[in-house]
Amino acid sequence: MLVLQDLEEPSENIMATENMVVAYWERDCLGQGNLFLTDRQLIWINPTSRKGLRLPVPSIVVHAVSASNESFPEPCLFTLIDTSKAGVEYTPEPLDDDGEEIEENEDVKTVAFRLIPADSTHIQDLFATLNKCQELNPEPEEMSDEELRRGR
Repeated sequence: MLVLQDLEEPSENIMATENMVVAYWERDCLGQGNLFLTDRQLIWINPTSRKGLRLPVPSIVVHAVSASNESFPEPCLFTLIDTSKAGVEYTPEPLDDDGEEIEENEDVKTVAFRLIPADSTHIQDLFATLNKCQELNPEPEEMSDEELRRGR
């Protein structure tokens, strides 16, 4: 289960905003909210409850424009989130396809987070903006074998 945080709308370094965006965390619909892409974070906030989530851009492992398909019926901006980098309180509810509980897998560290804007023609623009955000937040370079031997 995902625990949403009390959040304020960002006021600085906003690269894109989109109102009326339905969010899904795995299979759970979080409702409709406002999406903000800043130079460092993806923020989704329900405007009524003021609850939402703030994801650092480096926690977004993959993002893509996804068309509707059997597993998800609407076009969306699909993101795969590394929960170990996201700073969110989330405990997976292990269920199989029939809704039956299954054994927990503690190694699972990624979740699907889907964003569905009211106007699906905006998905491509949000994708392009998220590309720019990721360019501004590159992953730290992995150390080479030589650097590891030298103790850096």
